[in-house]
Amino acid sequence: MVNITYMLFLPGANRFGRIVKYDITPQVCLWLGANVMLEYSLKDAEELLTKNRNSAVQNLGQIAFDLDFLRDQMTITEVTMARIYNWDVRRRQQQKGQQEKE
Repeated sequence: MVNITYMLFLPGANRFGRIVKYDITPQVCLWLGANVMLEYSLKDAEELLTKNRNSAVQNLGQIAFDLDFLRDQMTITEVTMARIYNWDVRRRQQQKGQQEKE
């Protein structure tokens, strides 16, 4: 009896892959998507998947940093908009007060 194992993974941005491992051979087939499946030795497949995982972890760290930066920029923009609005309200009140004096 052949024992087949299926696993899903992310080989790159916006792509899912599937690993098909047969217990009777020292090879694994990596389903890379777009009807592409490649057979690798266990060592080569592990190196490829480890490299892809490390790249994904690094990208995740950069994305988290970028999101923090964008949150800060959104907060700064909202505060600036509120200050400009308040300045305009005061300016209009002063204009209205000057028109009433005349």
